[in-house]
Amino acid sequence: MARISCKLIVGGRVSCRASVLLKEIIEQNLQERKRNLKNLRLYGTIVGELTAERRRKYQVRFEEIGNITVDVLAGNLKYEKQATPNREELVTESSLTLPAYEDISYSSDDSENDLEENNDRNDMDVIDLSVTINWREQQITIDQRAIHLAYNQDCKINIPSVSLASPYELFHQYLPLDYIEQFVINSINKRRRVTSNWTNITINKYMRWLGLWVLMSVFPVADRHFYWRTNQEQTQPIPLFNFQRWMSRSRFEQIVLYYTLIMPSELETPDLNNPLYSVRSFINNFNNNLVEAIKPENTLCVDESMNSWL
Repeated sequence: MARISCKLIVGGRVSCRASVLLKEIIEQNLQERKRNLKNLRLYGTIVGELTAERRRKYQVRFEEIGNITVDVLAGNLKYEKQATPNREELVTESSLTLPAYEDISYSSDDSENDLEENNDRNDMDVIDLSVTINWREQQITIDQRAIHLAYNQDCKINIPSVSLASPYELFHQYLPLDYIEQFVINSINKRRRVTSNWTNITINKYMRWLGLWVLMSVFPVADRHFYWRTNQEQTQPIPLFNFQRWMSRSRFEQIVLYYTLIMPSELETPDLNNPLYSVRSFINNFNNNLVEAIKPENTLCVDESMNSWL
C-alpha cells in the first residue's frame, strides 16, 4: 500500500490521479487523452473522512469535474498546498463536459491501488506511523566492502604475461623508474660536484645498488662490511656473499653518501616550510605508480613475514 501523508485533514487541498478517480466517470469524455489518463492529476478538497471504513478513505470534492464528491483511498491522495495549480491542460479543445452531480458520491476502484503504489511512492514525503505496525528504532551497520566495487574485484597486476614474469620484472613494476631516472639519479649526480673522483650513476647501476640493499634486508648483520668479505671468517647464520662481484664497497658507500630524493630544482633552495619536502615528491610518484601497477583484491594477508611486530 502507498504511504499515507499525515497532512491529510478535512479542508486540506489534495490531488488524485485521474486513473483512480475517473475510470467510470469521465473516460468517455477523454477519448483524445486516453493515453495520458494515467499521469493526469485532478485537484480537489477533502470534505469528510470515512472513519468507519476498514481501509482509510476520505470524501473529496473535485471542482474541476463539476464539484463531484468521491470516496478516495488515503493512499491515493497526495497533499497539495492551498494554491490551486495551473490547469491549462483541462481547458484545451478536449475540455471536460460533465454534469454537476452535487450530491452523488462514487467509490474509487480498489483495483487501482496497486498502480498508485508504484506511481505515488516517490511523491509522498511523510510516513504516517499511526497506521504502521511494529516500528522499532534500530541501528544499521553497512559493510563498505559489500557495496563498493573496489572490494569485490580480483587482484590484477598490470604486466603482460604476469604468470611468466620474473621477480625482477615484478620489482621493476612497483617502482616509478621514469621518475627515478629523470630526477633521483639527476639529483645524486648533481651533488657529486663536491668530489673529484665521482663517476655518474646510471639507472642500471642504481638498480644494482638497490638490489644489494634488498639482499641486506633479507639477511641482516650488524656490520655492513661483512657482505664484502672474501672468505668464511667465522660461522655465520647467513650464506657467504661477496658483494664485490657486483659493486665495490667504496662505490656503494659513495652512493650512500650522496644519495638524495630531493628534486634537482630544490637542492639549492629547499622548501623548509614543508617538513617532508625532501621525500614528498618521491612518495607521490611512488603511490601513483603503485595504483597503476597493481589492483588489490578485497582480502590482504599481512603476517610476521611482512611485519616483524605482528
